[in-house]
Amino acid sequence: MRLENWANAQNQAIATAKNMAGEATIYEAPPWFWSDQYDVNIQIVGHPGGGDEIVRGDVASGRFTTLSIRDGEVVGGIAVNSARDMAVLRRLVASRKAIRRSDLENPEFELKRSLAS
Repeated sequence: MRLENWANAQNQAIATAKNMAGEATIYEAPPWFWSDQYDVNIQIVGHPGGGDEIVRGDVASGRFTTLSIRDGEVVGGIAVNSARDMAVLRRLVASRKAIRRSDLENPEFELKRSLAS
C-alpha cells in the first residue's frame, strides 16, 4: 500500500537506515495523517472504514472521534478536533489489543484505560 506523507517517509527511512547498520528493524507503524482545514483539525490513523464504526463525542459540535473495529481490535480512527483521543488512538491501533466494544461505545470510558489492560 502506498502511503505518501512526510511522517511515513521519515519513519521508513529510519527503519531502513537501522537495517543497513545491522540493527534488524521491522517497520510496523500504523499510517497517520493530519490536516488543518481552517478551524478544524482532522487526524486519521490506521485503516478507518476497515470494520464496524463507533462514533464518540458530538458530531454536531465539531468535536468527535470515530473508531473502526474488527474482531474486537481497533484498526483505525478519525479524530476531528480531538487531539487527545488521537494520541491514544495511535498507540491503540499500534498495540493491536482486543477491546470490548461496549467499553468503546460508553462515552464515560476513557480510551487511555484500554492501553493499561
